Amino acid sequence: MSIKIKTAICFWTFLLLIATGSVAAQTESTDIPITTEESDQNDPAIYADRVVWTDWRNANTTPDESFIWNADIYMYNTSLEEEVQITANVSLQIGPAIYGNRIVWTDMRNGNADIYMYDLTSGEEIQLTDNRSDQWYPAIYDDRVVWEDTRKGNADIYMYNITSGEEIQITSNGAPQIDPVIYGDIIAWTDARNVNLTEEDMNLGLQDLLLFNADIYMYDLSSGEEKQVTVNESWQEGPAIYEDRIVWTDMRNSNLTPDDWMQWNVDIYMYDLTSGEETQITTDGSNQLLPAIYRDSIVWEDYRNHAEATDINPILEELQWNSDIYMYNISSREEKQITASEFSQEYPAIYEETVVWVDMRNRYPDIYMTNLTGQGLQS
Repeated sequence: MSIKIKTAICFWTFLLLIATGSVAAQTESTDIPITTEESDQNDPAIYADRVVWTDWRNANTTPDESFIWNADIYMYNTSLEEEVQITANVSLQIGPAIYGNRIVWTDMRNGNADIYMYDLTSGEEIQLTDNRSDQWYPAIYDDRVVWEDTRKGNADIYMYNITSGEEIQITSNGAPQIDPVIYGDIIAWTDARNVNLTEEDMNLGLQDLLLFNADIYMYDLSSGEEKQVTVNESWQEGPAIYEDRIVWTDMRNSNLTPDDWMQWNVDIYMYDLTSGEETQITTDGSNQLLPAIYRDSIVWEDYRNHAEATDINPILEELQWNSDIYMYNISSREEKQITASEFSQEYPAIYEETVVWVDMRNRYPDIYMTNLTGQGLQS
């Protein structure tokens, strides 16, 4: 069975390695395609008028028909309506993040996963990590880059200061810490220290694994204090952060017994670092996951309108579901539907009034965007 919760799949892999409100209003579509290539584009991120993503248009085959895993990082400037190829190395570059004029990503050109950076102002590409283990999934804020790092045998969170050139280990717990995000002095991540799996539990399937306890943790760079954000004894993963608010995917209300994962009932939760208050953002009985946040707006991938899609390529039979992008305004407590296509819209990101996502309406994953201004959806 295909599982859409990508962070859970990554987390399960790491565990195996270490074992031995309102009714939503629907809106008129103003979706704009950023990419139209007949190849895969995914992992969108946005800062100001720049959208970056992982792009497979240059992947090809050798004469013996074996596949070459050449994914690149591309960028689109929404003001100039200009697309730019950021990486050209014939290897795997994936999972970009952007802040200001700097783009970071995971890069496989050295035979292991490293973190690289490109400065749009200087045109300079820089290798940030050179440890021979794997470094994955960077996030960036100002001159700080964080990532998950396997050099100690399990996944830890590390940070690099671009200005000082200093690398710092943030976590040292023997369990995996993954999915790091950063805003200001706050780093948040998914943490497995309270999972308490036995060696026998390693034979469990993902559906049973999600009955265990994973948490969201954070670290304050200014105080040097680490804090457990979630204490519910269920599965919380994939944090996103803006100012003093952290959001994540939460399994506490889930019914994991049905074979159909669409019936699991996954929710979005939020924690306010200032007030110490935890809030349940979604209450619909379907799945809501992969949140992103900017100011008062939270966006996520939502399955409440799931129906079997029609006229889809047979090779994508397992992807015949309908997920939409939804938004919640924290101040007004109002929930609204952003996309209404019968095909899948996934992995949203948001900056000010612009939302971007991966869209399956053209049979290949494309990057789409919409501007909330004028739709009654302003953040």
